[in-house]
Amino acid sequence: MLRGEAFIQSLRARIRALSFQVSHKRVISNFTRNRKLPFEVVFMMILKLVKRTLGIECELLEDDPFRVPPSKQAFSKARYNIKHTGFQELLELSLQKAYEQDPDYGRWKGYRLIGVDGSTLQLPLSDDIVEHFGRFKPNGTMGETTPMARVSLCVDLCTSLICSARLGRWDVGERAMASEQLTELTEKMKELGQNKLLFIYDRGYSSFDFMKQHADQGADFLFRLQRGFSKKTWERVDAGETDFEIDIQNKDKTEQLRVRVVAFPLKTGQIEVLMTTVRDKSLFQLSDLEKAYHLRWHIEECYKRLKVPVELENF
Repeated sequence: MLRGEAFIQSLRARIRALSFQVSHKRVISNFTRNRKLPFEVVFMMILKLVKRTLGIECELLEDDPFRVPPSKQAFSKARYNIKHTGFQELLELSLQKAYEQDPDYGRWKGYRLIGVDGSTLQLPLSDDIVEHFGRFKPNGTMGETTPMARVSLCVDLCTSLICSARLGRWDVGERAMASEQLTELTEKMKELGQNKLLFIYDRGYSSFDFMKQHADQGADFLFRLQRGFSKKTWERVDAGETDFEIDIQNKDKTEQLRVRVVAFPLKTGQIEVLMTTVRDKSLFQLSDLEKAYHLRWHIEECYKRLKVPVELENF
């Protein structure tokens, strides 16, 4: 059986399990009667991320043309009886199936490459959502936008699996969200036998404290540096060095990290500078780290899938 088919079957079996349904409905008495919209049907319909109107989708739920199908109002009411935790459990299951059955699946030079990046998500306009997420005036205008959320994803760059996801207020920084995910994800991956992790970040994420957090968690990192971070590093890059090690310190100069810095030219003529804890030059040459960083495009494709074909913002 193909890997994808086995995975889909395991998801269906989990959703049909009585223990799963009991754990993820809001009230124990929900979905206990023999109705047209049992837990499994409602959950699957949400999971499908339907594109047609609810009225049409509800019509298609009834195969018998002589019976009245469930109404869209009934479905809207039923879906609020399901907790979000069920979808989180399915995410955990997907990682277990991917890594426990084949621990080496999708590794790069022995590492699990995890790309981290953030984006924004437009939310529906309602009082509850505005209360939780807020509304922020866009720069240069007098009005207010619709509610926006900040999204942060951690994606396995060699398998395109989403390993961790966060949805927060728009005014929460991407690094703050990634910092929360880092501790949770490293513990989760180690439980799945994934002990060699290399987290890859674009510009805007680099800070000594965040890098130190990776070291404390036993995870390696690869950051693209923005000019202004670590003045001594940029002085050496501007002097023409392309692969060297350097000690970076926190502001109080009470802690330091030994890191490796690589620099290479882009087609635009700019110099791309990466900072990493992967320091073995015999195993990881400059070109290897360049390739690893460029695998980040997988997370951009992941956001593209969520926002275009999946229509994540089409509530």
